[in-house]
Amino acid sequence: MHPIWLRKTVTLGTGSDYEFYITKDGAEIYRGHAYKRPGASSVEVVLNDICRDYLAALPASGSVVGAPYTATPTPFVGTFSTYLADNTIKDTTTFILDWSYDEARAALLALDPTAVILEDPIVPEWSNDLPVLVTSPVAREYSDGEDSASSAKPAVFTFAPGSGAALVLEDVDTGDERTFPLRKFCGEWYALVYLNAFGGWDQLVCDGRSLRSRSYDRRTITREADNAATGISAARRAVHTYGISEADRWQLSTPFLTDDQSARMHHLLGSCEVWLVSSADTSAWLPVTVETDTVEVKTHANQEGGMVAYSFTVKLAEERRR
Repeated sequence: MHPIWLRKTVTLGTGSDYEFYITKDGAEIYRGHAYKRPGASSVEVVLNDICRDYLAALPASGSVVGAPYTATPTPFVGTFSTYLADNTIKDTTTFILDWSYDEARAALLALDPTAVILEDPIVPEWSNDLPVLVTSPVAREYSDGEDSASSAKPAVFTFAPGSGAALVLEDVDTGDERTFPLRKFCGEWYALVYLNAFGGWDQLVCDGRSLRSRSYDRRTITREADNAATGISAARRAVHTYGISEADRWQLSTPFLTDDQSARMHHLLGSCEVWLVSSADTSAWLPVTVETDTVEVKTHANQEGGMVAYSFTVKLAEERRR
């Protein structure tokens, strides 16, 4: 496992030059010729530079167990293998969408991916009206005591929360357990499910004050009207509307947070993959983007001892025209 931000250098050998090729998930994506730099002791290539086009975009879909979240993107970009022209393999690297810029975490991820947890929730609880998404950086089989799910590669698993106060998952191979606290939220609430900076999926329920608004962008053309026309006739119009775009926005407020929880808000505010779910219809997951550009980093001290909460705006990421 290798964070997407961390430079990855592959050594091809100590000769003067090498022909090589690179595959992504088994399919060849690049073939080239590399030469030794002046003063260097070996021929090296930077995998991030060569595979930049494949690292820049989110995958279209992931390995998700359970409906209806079959379109949930996986945080794993893919596995890249570097070969010499004679098919000698020199390196295999799996990139993960980890944007934490944490050197210690990156070292641990490369050393032992099984020891790394990709979740880092702002408030460590899930709504028990929604499935729990569990991200694993390695092949695993999980069981909640009733159902089990497995994958032969890194994957995102979906488990129904059930009616208890917690979802306990057991790693079938090691016997290790992971606990996801659950809570029943009353009244109207919005949940944001998002890909955090570590590449895992987290959830934050905003059950405070919320405002929903809708804006309309009208495209018109002006023509000469026929003033002699009568009745409901387009000829009477001087201004014709030929298209309207709608944009829905939600102003949301977090619950009151501790300083430690406030320090995790960057996971949500900096996420490029955010989904909105409403208590009015928990089966509808809407793609949204966080519109708020600048957010004060809050602590109890800089709020003069007051409670810490955040307000921000999200916008529907779908295009709606008529």
